[in-house]
Amino acid sequence: MTTSTMSAANAVLGLAVLAWVLWRQVQVREVATERSPRGLLVLAGIGVWTAAQGIDGTAVSPVAVALVVAGVAVSAAFGALRGQLQPVWRDGSGRVLRRGNALTVALWLAAIAVHVGVDALVTWVDPAAAGLAGGSLLVCLALSLMAQRLVVRERAGRLAGEVTPTSVAAAAALV
Repeated sequence: MTTSTMSAANAVLGLAVLAWVLWRQVQVREVATERSPRGLLVLAGIGVWTAAQGIDGTAVSPVAVALVVAGVAVSAAFGALRGQLQPVWRDGSGRVLRRGNALTVALWLAAIAVHVGVDALVTWVDPAAAGLAGGSLLVCLALSLMAQRLVVRERAGRLAGEVTPTSVAAAAALV
């Protein structure tokens, strides 16, 4: 398989994953307060492995590494913002639900645009780091979803009247 065929296949796969994530984001779903982050941790691990394979022992500039780390942090920040802005409510039966909206989708698209920009900048700064930048996509996706999940879970816990780590810290600050 040629490099251009692999790149085209990766682009198609990436667009399919993006469509699936966006579709799931705008569905009404119950907030799962007991859901394990195991799947997202595996996804992040695959991303780290892919990034390591992408550089394959090649020396990468510290600036390129710093840019990739900053890109991952920005992805997590977008996830936290989506989690804060995503509608979360209690239905008539007491279940806590969430559903993304146009703003959720816009924040996803902005996060992807930032990621693509960071990847391009990393490759421009250090062409040897192109594999590192490309491999960071899965890490960004996993951490962004984790941050969103944690914020939504915290908000859902407050709606349900549960004691959450943030509510405990807020109560302690009042004392």
